[in-house]
Amino acid sequence: MTRPDTATAPANTQTLHGVHALRTSHAGVRRLKRQLGGHSAHGNKVWRSSLVMMDYLNDNPLPDASRVMDLGCGWGFGGIFLAKRQRAMVTAVDIDPSVEPFLQLQAASNGIDTVTALTAPGQLCFQPGRFEKLSKQQLGSQHTLIGADICFWDELAELLFKLIRRALQGGCQQVIIADPGRPPFWALADHCMAALDGRRGIEVEVLTRRIYAPLKTEKYLLRVARSAPSTGSDRPAHPG
Repeated sequence: MTRPDTATAPANTQTLHGVHALRTSHAGVRRLKRQLGGHSAHGNKVWRSSLVMMDYLNDNPLPDASRVMDLGCGWGFGGIFLAKRQRAMVTAVDIDPSVEPFLQLQAASNGIDTVTALTAPGQLCFQPGRFEKLSKQQLGSQHTLIGADICFWDELAELLFKLIRRALQGGCQQVIIADPGRPPFWALADHCMAALDGRRGIEVEVLTRRIYAPLKTEKYLLRVARSAPSTGSDRPAHPG
């Protein structure tokens, strides 16, 4: 696992693997908050799980120009990282349409085009939507689904399990969810282990991952995939 050098990070940003995340103290972010008010579903800052997700994806890159859906994207750092560093074609989905201007601001600060329809590698588009409304076809058309800090209510564990199952049935290759270890996240992981692991070539694993910069934090990653398990510095997690 890398320990990124952040000495050249611009003011009021956090930088990881060449991607800049504007903090809530950044002038552009403050201006949007004054204009638009608050968010309804917590997509209102740089969540640490997003940074851990980015670090994992840096060490476990996707195939070039993969189609990716960033679930509950908020300000979209996981998707922005993949568009910028791995030329992914990213659909960023959030229940709260008011996050879109913040997503656009963060993407622009990293030189990423936000578009209404994906036509080329390295682009990102926003789509308002609810987890339960995403169809098997929509989910299955993606190579990878990612989500950070999206399993924070009890009812979300079941919604996300059904979403993961639809995605796999539709042809999606892997789903990766990062979380600090809330009870609904462990409920989701247990459900995936019991119902999906070892069936039809599906593998389920929960990893512990730590980063040291731009801040020190440790989170968990649930990975449900058709491919081989991750290797390297991530540790299998043992909750409780």
